[in-house]
Amino acid sequence: MPNTTLFGDKAFCDAALEKQLSQQHTRLFVPRKKPKGKDQSESDKRYSRLVSKIRQPIESFFKWLNDKTQIQTASSVRSANGLLLHCFGKLSFALLLLVFYS
Repeated sequence: MPNTTLFGDKAFCDAALEKQLSQQHTRLFVPRKKPKGKDQSESDKRYSRLVSKIRQPIESFFKWLNDKTQIQTASSVRSANGLLLHCFGKLSFALLLLVFYS
């Protein structure tokens, strides 16, 4: 998706991915990795805390979604259509939970 902003975790800290996204005018924000054998600078620590603070509600929602629906358990899915049915079914169930049990 061009012209967007993404927030990821340290696993997305890849120079090739950042270059590809920058060509699409997409900004990627990830916490900074601590250099081996060194301490992180204060600015890197603050930046990482800010990115993590933005990501925290999203991570909490994903945890809630998985706890309530086990959406990550798709081992019996055998096709792309089956995967779509699995995901949309689980998301529909989560929406019903939010609407009727919040």
